[in-house]
Amino acid sequence: MKKIVLMGNPNVGKSLLFSRLTGTKVVTSNFPGTTVGITRGTFSCTHKNCNEHQYMLIDAPGAYSFSDQKAPADIEKVALKITKSADIIINVVDATSLERNLLLTLELIKHHKGPLIMALNLWDEAKYHGISIDIEKLSSILGIPVIPTIALTGSGVKELATTVTDFPTLKNRTTINDSIDWNAIKSIENQVQTKTARKKRLHEYWESITLDPVWGTLIAIAILIICFSAIFFIADHIENFIEIILQYCYTPLLLGLYKLLNGFPFLQTILVGTTDGSTINYSEAMGLLTSGLYIPLAKVAPPVGIFYAIIGLLEDSGYLPRLATLSDTVMHRFALHGFAIVPLILGAGCNVTGILATRLLPNRAQRIIASFLLSIAIPCTSQIAMIVRMGGRMGAKYMFVIFACLFFIWYSVGYFLGMHQTKSYDELILELPPYRIPDIKMVFKKLSYRMYNFFGDAIPVTIGGIFILLVCNYFHLLDGLANFLGVFSQKLWGLPSTVVPIILMGLFRKEIALSFLDRHSELTNAQLCVTTLLLSISFACLSVYTILYKEFGGRVLFYMVAAMCGIATLMGFILSSILVYI
Repeated sequence: MKKIVLMGNPNVGKSLLFSRLTGTKVVTSNFPGTTVGITRGTFSCTHKNCNEHQYMLIDAPGAYSFSDQKAPADIEKVALKITKSADIIINVVDATSLERNLLLTLELIKHHKGPLIMALNLWDEAKYHGISIDIEKLSSILGIPVIPTIALTGSGVKELATTVTDFPTLKNRTTINDSIDWNAIKSIENQVQTKTARKKRLHEYWESITLDPVWGTLIAIAILIICFSAIFFIADHIENFIEIILQYCYTPLLLGLYKLLNGFPFLQTILVGTTDGSTINYSEAMGLLTSGLYIPLAKVAPPVGIFYAIIGLLEDSGYLPRLATLSDTVMHRFALHGFAIVPLILGAGCNVTGILATRLLPNRAQRIIASFLLSIAIPCTSQIAMIVRMGGRMGAKYMFVIFACLFFIWYSVGYFLGMHQTKSYDELILELPPYRIPDIKMVFKKLSYRMYNFFGDAIPVTIGGIFILLVCNYFHLLDGLANFLGVFSQKLWGLPSTVVPIILMGLFRKEIALSFLDRHSELTNAQLCVTTLLLSISFACLSVYTILYKEFGGRVLFYMVAAMCGIATLMGFILSSILVYI
């Protein structure tokens, strides 16, 4: 199967064009020997005379240049290696910034002697900004096909696909033997591009406001508050709806199974859990077929799905790069640059997704710092739901205390780590895409892909965790450990030994721990607050341990777990000491 590679600068619409060509059935993985993520999919032939029915389409990491550097980043290395192995390359170019994009184009012409096509994307934005490009002349100068496209609407994509599968024979492809000079690039731009003066439009003033240090920060805070309020408001109604459906359609089947298993108490406990014989409380039943399915499907999936939908809208609207620019100064204190805010925000949906997104950061030190911060101080959607739910029981002031503690941990630990890595970041150079109205169809495509991965992870881990805990509870395997550790929990945090198994359960999934914590009505508000904080600081689920091991190795994971335990122990002790006086 021939390889088609999409190459281009960051933020030129390359990934959106990839989605247009492949749909959602794609595979994301690391390039061998690196932590740089690449995406693969299949592209079907659209031309009747093509020899290949399917091609492998690869979305390479965005890169500005292959120019030799003393210490080139993994992204440039991977991009160059992928280029050399490609059969066909589609160079995605931002039509509004032709000069900047032509550097990579000329380097591709120099390094790749096979078919090369330029997709001149954001064609509508170029016209909007008064930019006119002579397509035929540009194609003639470079000696490669040039196809104007609008990835957001799909305009030009069919012509691009036809060109790929029925590559035209072009003469006089430009030859580049020496180093590429900016004067030559500027000369090409002057020959093919003209600009017309125009007045600034209303939404461009909004672009300026959202980058203002004061107004932009206030807008960012307002957007985050609105987004998370919408997430939990909508998710709560979805959960109630799912529970009604289960009670009417699913509960009778489970009650029948429970009666059928009379005489087999072990199977009744493992499969169905607790029931009064007429109804089932899915949150507290703790059976594989009850809580094991209800927790990921009704409690976790709704907020996670809504979060991913909102993130998709923010991504495609062009807001996230501006948020990265706003947060650049703060991130420098942690030896990170502003784009690290994107993995941190994604981590608020799912820590695993956030850790994977740190592959976009330029070096290993930054990836480790960002991954550790989001693992201990950025609660995922299920952890936020847990905190909010416990806040309803404890009171709003305790919920505020927990979020304040997490913010303190995020800032202080990040600042401490940044003190030893002051030279690990570069200044943020980021191309800001124009604000666009997101294509809802494309947003749902990305949402379906992300949720498919989420269900593949959450349901097996949740069911496996519940199974292990139920077996341990049934045979009283945790009692001895709880009694042993209960002595320390009482002295350090003022927590009874009955809380120890709950904290241990949180290592699998926080939702499981929450369901057990709900049963302990004897705990005071202060004890609930400390327990919830300890659960929030510990890694969100078993998948986080797994992905940290895969990304950074066992040694780094060991240090992270040790640091997590130390921070949790210290913060639990400090909080329990303070709450005595509240």
